[in-house]
Amino acid sequence: MASVAVQSKSGEEQITQESFPSWKRRVGKDTGFVVKLAEKNAERLVLTRGEMKELPPGVFEGELVRRYAIEDPALKRKLRGYVWKGA
Repeated sequence: MASVAVQSKSGEEQITQESFPSWKRRVGKDTGFVVKLAEKNAERLVLTRGEMKELPPGVFEGELVRRYAIEDPALKRKLRGYVWKGA
C-alpha cells in the first residue's frame, strides 16, 4: 500500500488509501498532490482515490498543488482553462 507525506500549512500529513477520502473532503476538489516516483524521475498528479490506489507500494513525498483558472483567453483555450500550481 502506498503512503504519501504531504507538506501543508498545518504541517506534514501522512495520506493513505483509507485516509484519502476524508483528506480530500477537508481540502476541497481543487486540491491534490504531485508524487515523485523513483522510476525515470516520473511525477504523477493524484486527485482521486483511484489514482491513489494506482501508486506502487511504498512511502512517497508529495507536493501540495491547487487548481487555478487562467486569465489570458489565448492560453485558456490552449491549456483547457486551468493550471495546477504549488500551494
